[in-house]
Amino acid sequence: MDSQFLAILVGCVAVTYGSRLIGLYLPSDRMSVRQQAILGYVPIGAFTAIVFQGLTDAHGELGARIPAIVVAGVMAWMKLPNATA
Repeated sequence: MDSQFLAILVGCVAVTYGSRLIGLYLPSDRMSVRQQAILGYVPIGAFTAIVFQGLTDAHGELGARIPAIVVAGVMAWMKLPNATA
């Protein structure tokens, strides 16, 4: 295995798992209300990123993906704090 590849791999692992461990062990009482609200949007942001990635890879399948896009949009809208159902 090339040493440059190994160094990049170790760096990627450190950044990925390091950021997750910091998020798990960061006490919520030390964060401001705004920071807690921002972290509350992370799951829906990740979900949205997955959906939009699927839009760019449609290759003629966009018509079949429209129902999934609508459902994802409704779910995202329902997740918003000011949304009324």
